[in-house]
Amino acid sequence: MIINLNSFLKKSLSNLKLFTLFFIVCSSLYLIYNIFNINKLHQKYITTLENVYSGARRFGSFYNNTGTEDLKKGQYLFNGVSVVVNTPTQAKILSTGINNYVYK
Repeated sequence: MIINLNSFLKKSLSNLKLFTLFFIVCSSLYLIYNIFNINKLHQKYITTLENVYSGARRFGSFYNNTGTEDLKKGQYLFNGVSVVVNTPTQAKILSTGINNYVYK
């Protein structure tokens, strides 16, 4: 019984060492990869923010320059744009602006 326990501990220890070595090597390679690619990630992040800001600025003029209409509860279709109204409200009709933005 003692011989089997000793051999089990030796095998377990060698497997643990191998796993630890593999884990350290993989972690180190992943860290090095991230260090070299951080500038790419940063540039993609900045580009995405600029695109979102640009789209919001272009669409903002459509939102500010459109009229409102009293809508009761229901579903409406304005120039191919569907609007769902849950409670009666005054809503801006943005279909013209959305169509201009999409087709530019």
